[in-house]
Amino acid sequence: MNSKALAIICGVLICVGCILWMANARRSSLPTLTYSQFVEKVQSGQVVSVVLKESGSDTVQATCRLKDGAALRTVLPSNYGHAMLAMLENKVNVEIWDPSTGYLRLFIQFTPLFVCLGMWTFLMIYQGPNGRFFRSLMRR
Repeated sequence: MNSKALAIICGVLICVGCILWMANARRSSLPTLTYSQFVEKVQSGQVVSVVLKESGSDTVQATCRLKDGAALRTVLPSNYGHAMLAMLENKVNVEIWDPSTGYLRLFIQFTPLFVCLGMWTFLMIYQGPNGRFFRSLMRR
């Protein structure tokens, strides 16, 4: 493997690592509640909206928005019927996200980065020694 291919592979791995790190940092920066605290806030009418994201395990990730504008997160059990009844009784706006769309949405957000990376790779491969590719473009 030549040095250009190694540089390209390293660049792609660094970009993917940064994307995953940014996505994880944004999600984990919210303060957390226990399930009991969440149900208590719902029953007291403090919660305005909840976004439920099914995870692969027996839990459901929930991000809630309070009346004062604060955002919190919690983990609900897979059978969260009690919490759902409390949310419906208190007219909480409930949004349920399909877990398969999360990765697609992340990919769509970073498509411009991937296009730029692809163009850079194309130019680096076809530039050739001494920049012949760019000289041929300039002569036209």
